Amino acid sequence: MDPRIVGRLRCPVCAEPLTEAATGTARALRCPRRHSFDVARQGYVGLLAGRAPHAGDTAEMVAARADFLAAGHYDPVSAALAAAALAALGAAPVADEGQDGPAAGAPAATGRLADAPATGRPAADATGTGRPAADAPTPQALCSAPTGAAVTVGERCVCGCRAKGAHAVGRPGPRHAGPATPTGPATPAEPATPTGTGRALGAYPLVVDAGAGTGRHLATVLAALPDAVGLALDVSKPALRRAARAHPRAAAALADTWRRLPLADGSVAVLLDVFAPRNGAEFRRVLHPAGVLLVVTPAEDHLAELVDALGLLKVDPDKADRVAGSLADHFDQAAESVLRARLELTAPEVATLVGMGPSARHTDPAVLAARIAALPEPVGVTLAVRLGVYRPR
Repeated sequence: MDPRIVGRLRCPVCAEPLTEAATGTARALRCPRRHSFDVARQGYVGLLAGRAPHAGDTAEMVAARADFLAAGHYDPVSAALAAAALAALGAAPVADEGQDGPAAGAPAATGRLADAPATGRPAADATGTGRPAADAPTPQALCSAPTGAAVTVGERCVCGCRAKGAHAVGRPGPRHAGPATPTGPATPAEPATPTGTGRALGAYPLVVDAGAGTGRHLATVLAALPDAVGLALDVSKPALRRAARAHPRAAAALADTWRRLPLADGSVAVLLDVFAPRNGAEFRRVLHPAGVLLVVTPAEDHLAELVDALGLLKVDPDKADRVAGSLADHFDQAAESVLRARLELTAPEVATLVGMGPSARHTDPAVLAARIAALPEPVGVTLAVRLGVYRPR
């Protein structure tokens, strides 16, 4: 795993720092008290203390979500998160080298949501897939890790930067003024004290997505923040298998967001919560004092056409009040915006949309299929979500 991310992780049993170690042909994270957590061959690490209270989304639900998101229908949400993160960190909107996906066209970092495309389908990336492109190393890229924080292997800096050329074995990258650590990955520094705008959180701010699912929203935010690293947290193993591959600068961990999060105090610059449970006390503990919490929840008219026609679960009319109540003791709301877009869906896409959400567990499949077949195509559906921006108290 990326040492910059491992350096921010903590043992879920005793809260001690974790380091990566080999266990035969496998890898694991261990703490000084010898608690050990295996890294699965699919790339995610299990950081649960005890059994999970539930298994989370099923493989079928995760596959449906991956297909629906890959089609670009929720890219306006991803782009809005990227814009809000950029504005919160006081950064200029810069996309990854070679990135021409949703983040590259994200709204300007004004803290406001731009109008979504009329169809609800943003332009696809250069590959036509709508998926975030991988980082492309370039000779001009400079490493932004702090002095002495990197070791190089061949031509690649293990701090995760994209700098090449000057990276010979045992030599620091272009911005590493200090000596490289002789062996093994160095422990990354904790976030720097805010300077300038008061919101610069170190050389590699950490973006955490609590309840990340497939990791697509996290990947878009990371594409817009080239100096950041990311961590996807979820209790669903099928989701984590995908999230672990969502972006080259992201890692994934099995964790229950209702329990103590496996992260150091004040270690997170941007915390994402998209249609996921909100643990206000833990969110506040792990968030840097200058960090930001971005919460996406459905508005009352979200997918209203399908709710009425298919008999799906309705959005709680008190949702906004419940969200505010869960965070009020630990955060102040800095802003709130509503994003609406019109989606034009085929019948199979409607089935996929329903299958990725909680209604899939509460509706008879045969009845649902008959109702979807009766819908006229294309099916016009309203995407309506609230994006809340919160600052820690």
